[in-house]
Amino acid sequence: MQDLVKIIKWKDEISQIEYMLTKLEVAEEKYAEEERYEQAQLMLLEQKRLLKRKRYLETKIKNT
Repeated sequence: MQDLVKIIKWKDEISQIEYMLTKLEVAEEKYAEEERYEQAQLMLLEQKRLLKRKRYLETKIKNT
């Protein structure tokens, strides 16, 4: 039962990460269009961090 609760929490976190990734992509494109490249780079770095977290959670779910 505990494993099921953990998996549900991880899946919820994955859906939140996917939402944030979408928002970051939009923001990154906006900053790039406005030639604000430092902010665009920050958005890309955050996307990278979230993708790593998403892969980590998906691996945990698969191995549970």
